[in-house]
This record gives sequence, structure tokens and C-alpha cells, in this order.
Amino acid sequence: MSESKKKKTEIEKLKEEKKDVEEELAKTMKKQEQIEHQLRRAENRANFLKDNERRGRTHRLVIKGAIVEDIAPCLKGCSDQEFYGLMDEIFSLPQVQGLIMARQEGEQEGENG
Repeated sequence: MSESKKKKTEIEKLKEEKKDVEEELAKTMKKQEQIEHQLRRAENRANFLKDNERRGRTHRLVIKGAIVEDIAPCLKGCSDQEFYGLMDEIFSLPQVQGLIMARQEGEQEGENG
């Protein structure tokens, strides 16, 4: 084989190898993009669930606060400190403590079936 044909063969091999590497790179980059997309979707889902829990908690607190204001409308004008102090006094009463304990025990019995 002549020297020029040998060099052409080497050049062709290198070009073919370059083409193979470029194809592999394209496949790898596409796979990376797919994985990044899957990761973003998973992160978005996790954030949605966390936000949903927070919205649920906020909704529950607003509803319970509205119930308290409905039962005792005079509390609407209370400051946060006054309201907290009153709730602390109420929940310290033995009768209320007994009601809370009975409620907790009933929930535990319901869970144990």
C-alpha cells in the first residue's frame, strides 16, 4: 500500500472515529437534558406538595380562628398578646385539660381500632 493511501485510510478512520464520538456526545447531552428535566419535574412536584401542605395548614388555622371569633365576637378587638394570654388561661383550666385528654384518648383508641 502506498504511503498516500495509508494516510488517507488513517484520515478516514479518524474522521469516522470523530463522527462516532460526536454522535455519542449528542446522545449523552440529550440524556443529560432528559435527566435535568426529570429532576426539575421532581423538584416542582416536591415544592407543590410542600406548598399544598402549607396552604392546608393556613386554611385550617383561618377556619379555627373564625370559629373562635364566631363563638366569642368580643375577641375580635383583642391584641395578639391579649388573645394568647386568654387562650393560655382557658387551656390551663382543669375542665378544659380533662376535655383535651379525653379527646386525645379517643383519637388513640380510634387509631388502635
